[in-house]
Order: sequence, then structure tokens, then C-alpha cells
Amino acid sequence: MTAQIVTANNLLDGAVVYRTPEGRWTTHIGAAQGAAGEAEAKALLAQAEADALHRIVVGPYLVEVEGAPGHWEYKSWRERIRAEGPTVPHDFTPEAEPRRTANGRE
Repeated sequence: MTAQIVTANNLLDGAVVYRTPEGRWTTHIGAAQGAAGEAEAKALLAQAEADALHRIVVGPYLVEVEGAPGHWEYKSWRERIRAEGPTVPHDFTPEAEPRRTANGRE
């Protein structure tokens, strides 16, 4: 099933959050409220925008997801990277290149 959920950033710490059916915000995508149709999605976004006016979150917008409530999966890599972080391993450190002097020697 394809649906839309609302995502935003928590105003206090910048974390990626999703709006739940209870009207709270969570960092767990599976707990997000899904909207099947356009009218339902617009209503969900309007509720999230009210939270933005109350300075709970910043920048709410709709995101397409696949799956079912409790098991949502991102449809786009952009959203996956936004929520989960870089695609480069965190322990990646390039090997230092040897220092060279002006005459080209190490």
C-alpha cells in the first residue's frame, strides 16, 4: 500500500520526526499516521502545520511511504538518508596522504 505521512524536524534538537494518529511526534516512522487519499493527506498536513505554529516542529511536509501502519518504509532514498544519516560508514576515514615538501620529497 502506498500512503503519505507527515514528517518534520523537532524544533528543540532537529531530529527527524513523524506525526502519530494521537497527534504526537515520534522518531519512529512505523508509528506515523498514514493518509491514503489526497484529502486525508491535506488534513494531516494542516494539523502538522498547526504544530509548527505552536513551535513544536519546523518544516512539516508530506512524504510517500510504502507498507502498512506500524511497518512504513521510505519510498525515496532522500528521506531514508535524511532520517538515518549518511550512506558512508561512520568509521570511514581516508588514509592520510604522505606530506610532500616543495621539492616533491616526503
